[in-house]
Amino acid sequence: MKTKIILSSVVIVIFVLLTLIFSKNEAKVDGYDMYGFPFTFYKYTEGKLSNPSVYAKLGFYLKYFIYDIIILIFSIFIVNYIAVKLLKSK
Repeated sequence: MKTKIILSSVVIVIFVLLTLIFSKNEAKVDGYDMYGFPFTFYKYTEGKLSNPSVYAKLGFYLKYFIYDIIILIFSIFIVNYIAVKLLKSK
């Protein structure tokens, strides 16, 4: 049980680190702030946009956030499954 908690924590930390590594913080210089791994679930800009329809594409995407969480949970199950198989084979 302790092994599963440790492995799950490691997977969560790796997932959060990947989200931070692949994020972009460029809103202050007419760019975009974008967060999410592997799907971008948040997008924001402080710059002026010539096309008003782009404003509708900014903000928080619940669908992509849920996809990211599902991938995280699936990754945790896969890592724990492999660890249990390896520990049983020893």
